[in-house]
Amino acid sequence: MAAAVANGTVYIGSWDGNLYAIDADSGKLRWEFQTAASQQNSSKILNADGSLNQEAFAPVFGDFQDMYVDFYRYTLIGAIMAPPVVDNGVVYIGSMDGNFYALQ
Repeated sequence: MAAAVANGTVYIGSWDGNLYAIDADSGKLRWEFQTAASQQNSSKILNADGSLNQEAFAPVFGDFQDMYVDFYRYTLIGAIMAPPVVDNGVVYIGSMDGNFYALQ
């Protein structure tokens, strides 16, 4: 994933449906934002701690078709696949849950 850097903070989206804001100097997490789809987690693709449930990503067909199934699973949890954009203190992200978020 590509990141955006602004005012000493690194912003990076994740396959788990979270946007992470990390202090560029210390590497410590400043805050995180969870997409609406990852909060719902209707297909139990995420564990209670927010990490990806590896069992939910078990192969279905055992061939190339599984990449389409995985893409669908990432859609279900609102994966953030494009880098965020920061402008005037607002962080903009698009999510695979169909939402466009503006965070301040």
